[in-house]
Amino acid sequence: MQRLDKAIYLISLVWHERTLKDKGNRKVTMTIDRFADLEDEVRGIICQALDAMKVKSPSDFVLLLARADFHEWLDRDNLDLTPYVIEDERGTMMDITRQTFLVKYVNSYIDKLMSNQEENDEEREYELNIQMMMYSHIWESVLFLKQLERIALVLNGKGYLWERKFDDKLKKGQYIKDCIIDRFKKVDKDMYNLLVSCYSKKLRNDFAHSTYHIQMETETIYSHQNGLFAGNPIKICDWEEMFLKSVMLSYHLNDILIKVKDAFIETFGKEPIGIRLPKKGQKGKFLNAYIYPEYDSADSVRVRFAFLKKGQN
Repeated sequence: MQRLDKAIYLISLVWHERTLKDKGNRKVTMTIDRFADLEDEVRGIICQALDAMKVKSPSDFVLLLARADFHEWLDRDNLDLTPYVIEDERGTMMDITRQTFLVKYVNSYIDKLMSNQEENDEEREYELNIQMMMYSHIWESVLFLKQLERIALVLNGKGYLWERKFDDKLKKGQYIKDCIIDRFKKVDKDMYNLLVSCYSKKLRNDFAHSTYHIQMETETIYSHQNGLFAGNPIKICDWEEMFLKSVMLSYHLNDILIKVKDAFIETFGKEPIGIRLPKKGQKGKFLNAYIYPEYDSADSVRVRFAFLKKGQN
């Protein structure tokens, strides 16, 4: 992987190539070789899930590539427009700042691993706080969570999820467990095990609400419980793996979808793809519609999808 390379309309940020080996002793327990192993594992699990989705429902897989979504502001009786859209720029732009920061941080993290840069306790504690902030952001990302839920639903034999509302009524922790993790448990053990190993509702809440304590002397992060920092301690070495798996899942899921999409015309051609388009104002009712791939007029390498209009070949 190479250094940061920002795409025009969708994050396609790239990490460094890992070309150096660790040497000497470091205070930080993560190594570049372990980082590489984790990355290969996570990337393989993502590809496996996406391949299974493509086999289960090719049209729903194309909708995922096309960033099909629901725009509530279009769901009005006085508008002769469908609220069901593809190429959802709004959803992408909402997440691009977080992903840009994530990639810049990981590039810096890899540099430290490759150079055997040592850190004192104060520097490491600062780094851990940055990681905790990023971890909370990952598991609050609307784009990321919707991608996971849509894959899980299709693998369970359900149709593509066009609409998912995130409001005050939705309890994120319970939603992640019920709508994502538990659904993968039934159909994809590898993805399920990955999610269980890198997601913790307790840690996410502790980091979001600042109810945690880092003790460098014991290399431990403590959670707040019953007025004491005693509940569910986690060793820093274990935390780093949880954090990196979450980062890699968030980054590579998006990155792989972009690469598959940009290779779509070369792989499958430009033939229209039939989809089920929900009827406006008629829950559970669908229309037969077609979308087709084309090269983006602003970037001849990028592929995007468009609705096939009546009379269009």
